[in-house]
Amino acid sequence: MLHFSVVIPLYNKAGFIEQTLKSVLDQSYQEFEVIIIDDGSTDSSVEKVRSFKDERIKLFQQENKGASEARNKGVQLSSYEWIAFLDADDIWYGNHLKELKKCIDTFPEVNVVSNAYEIALENDFIKKPQFSLPIPNQSFIIDDYFKYSLIDPLFWTSSIAVKKAAFDSIGGFDVNISSGQDTDLICRLALNYRLAFNPKKTFLHLKHTENNLSKSNYLDSRIKIIEKLKPEESHNHNLKKYLDINRFSLALQAKIRKRKKMYRTLKTQIDLKNLSSKQKFLLNCPAWTLVLLKKVQKLLIKSGVYKSAFN
Repeated sequence: MLHFSVVIPLYNKAGFIEQTLKSVLDQSYQEFEVIIIDDGSTDSSVEKVRSFKDERIKLFQQENKGASEARNKGVQLSSYEWIAFLDADDIWYGNHLKELKKCIDTFPEVNVVSNAYEIALENDFIKKPQFSLPIPNQSFIIDDYFKYSLIDPLFWTSSIAVKKAAFDSIGGFDVNISSGQDTDLICRLALNYRLAFNPKKTFLHLKHTENNLSKSNYLDSRIKIIEKLKPEESHNHNLKKYLDINRFSLALQAKIRKRKKMYRTLKTQIDLKNLSSKQKFLLNCPAWTLVLLKKVQKLLIKSGVYKSAFN
């Protein structure tokens, strides 16, 4: 029988870890273990985990080394062939593991599977992801991950399960990337292995407290990801387009943060044919206009409307 090793990195998530763990224990498919790597939490996260009395939950502690180190250690300590990742502030719906198993059973030749997801934005507004190609109504093998992910990513860290052997073969999460290591991992898996997607929505990503622009290392880490993938884009048209969309997004943020050299470098690397008219316009807007548009976007979200440069 197929078992999952659920790997959860934990760092100061006392306000969320209980509901996250409960969402795992309430799965309709019950063949799993839970590997929690506490990454040096200084709040009551560990006490919250220890309040659960389930022998499938295995808690390990380490000094603070970052999410990549924690996830890699969790995989190293896991017992089963299939690894399902879950962040400590995300929530699985009750059918998540069941639907992953269905996809694996349907396509036993694949190394990575994912279910669909939803995103909770400000004011409890649930955003349904938009993909750049129509998604079938049933599970399917993905012929090219990147051409589906030009608006929202087809996969999310907490939506996927990956074979341990495939994870190990590409070196796991890159410990030198402090932000966006999930994007980097998924891109490398997409370039090297067969993937399948199940359109059933089984997971909620809580984005309510994210503010990437406030993270000092965010832009530099994302640039590292692009630089790692750059050698592949010359012979992969869809990857080039995917990276150009990411360059566009980073260029806007660089302009807002007054990183002028980064903005100019990113702009020169973009093939403008890969951008929409709206994106080309925004790329040349002054920083104050971008800041104003960001404020308008937040107001619209509070009213239940989501608009971005990608839709």
